[in-house]
Amino acid sequence: IGSKISKPAIFYRMNNAWVSTIKALVAEVIVQQAGKQIQNKLFSGFKNVWIQDSTCVQLPQTLIKKFSGSVVNGKQNSVAKLNVIVHALSGLCPLMEWDSYTVPEQALASAIMDIAKAGDLVIRDLGYFVLRAFRRMDERGIFFLSRWKYKVVLFDIQTGETIDLIKKLKDKSYLDMQV
Repeated sequence: IGSKISKPAIFYRMNNAWVSTIKALVAEVIVQQAGKQIQNKLFSGFKNVWIQDSTCVQLPQTLIKKFSGSVVNGKQNSVAKLNVIVHALSGLCPLMEWDSYTVPEQALASAIMDIAKAGDLVIRDLGYFVLRAFRRMDERGIFFLSRWKYKVVLFDIQTGETIDLIKKLKDKSYLDMQV
């Protein structure tokens, strides 16, 4: 527009319409990127493929009551966490919610249960690693993929014996087994 705009002027305009616009823009970017990068045949064995993740956004101090964040050098910051669940193939985004930075991803792990159904695959990072949530997904026939959390013990589903994962993976490029 040919002029400088101050941060307070921008923050003043952060209202419900602004939030709706940002959500629509993020959803559009996700749809475009999903169409470019995901090969449908890769996930052909699943009804749907859901990706759940979050990111943090620094906010102005005026929003600290709603979005409290980390403390740096004794100063409380205002940080929001955007939690999203995205359909990996279509870009559909059935969940996009703002929380305070202080809400851990583990507390958001159960949100997927309202969306994923039997035969679906859920992909999440280690922050969402909650054994109760995995158990519930397994009971409902939902497949999931997560990084393995250090010190979590795996058991053979047939024998009940502890699995030495390092030994099982020796000389293999992958391992596919129920645990």
